[in-house]
Amino acid sequence: MTTLKSVFVLLTVVCSSTYLNAQENPDTSYWSHSGKAGITFSQVGLSNWSGGGVPSASFNGLVFYSVKYEKNPHLWQTILDAGYGAQRLGESDKGFKKTDDNLVLTSRYGYKIGNKWYLSALGNLRTQFYDGYVYENDTAILVSKFMAPGYSKLGIGITYNHKFADNESFSFTFSPVNGKTTFVTDDTLSARGMYGVEPGKKLRFRGGMDLMVALNKDLVKNIRLTTTLSMFIPYEDLSVVDVNWDMSLWFKINEFFSANINTKLVYDQDVTFLDDASQPYNSAVQFKEVLSIGLVYSF
Repeated sequence: MTTLKSVFVLLTVVCSSTYLNAQENPDTSYWSHSGKAGITFSQVGLSNWSGGGVPSASFNGLVFYSVKYEKNPHLWQTILDAGYGAQRLGESDKGFKKTDDNLVLTSRYGYKIGNKWYLSALGNLRTQFYDGYVYENDTAILVSKFMAPGYSKLGIGITYNHKFADNESFSFTFSPVNGKTTFVTDDTLSARGMYGVEPGKKLRFRGGMDLMVALNKDLVKNIRLTTTLSMFIPYEDLSVVDVNWDMSLWFKINEFFSANINTKLVYDQDVTFLDDASQPYNSAVQFKEVLSIGLVYSF
């Protein structure tokens, strides 16, 4: 835990000093921000419909926001990536079941040491907004909540950052000194030993190495790719690689309407699954895809 505390203190000092410096210099040209916020709805109503079927309703909301402070030799960027969606099949008394739930906050500070190279400190928090269930024979079984699981990574290392244009960049950060903490703050899930945390415990800390690669770029006019790949290797077993890969393709239709394809790939050996014989196994690739078409506001 000493490494985790040290990195946390470093990030706090860096963020505070950068903030104070910005307050002393009112020139806002060093700050830039960009983002997107969107929401989509879908609804089907049926009355005496001979073809069959069930009524339904669904919605998806997403927010992507990036704020950057850049004044040589300092580079500080914070990104919020969040989304939530739910669907109801049947009449209104059936209730909604969530289909998407994601909350990721990433902050990285770099001190320039060469052309496009920075000494850096990086923090990342990943969790969800609301309770998650699996359904077996119409029985809802709680498997996740806010900060159960939650994943936090803090590390120091080196960053390469290449800027294509305003709000378009490629970067990778290698942190040979990094700590990953898994939180399971719910008593019920903690007692079951979920997500690699010992039964009855609320967190698990591992030291290791981390590599994060990020790309934010217009592929062609009105089509933008945003992707982040994170890989964590614990010191205790260098053959283990935890992977989180988020990717979004944005298709601009006009000023207010847009389509978005979001995919998420996760590989984490601490997550346990059950096979058809109810035997546990933990070497599975998780994949999720969400397609949304609707109102999107860019800023």
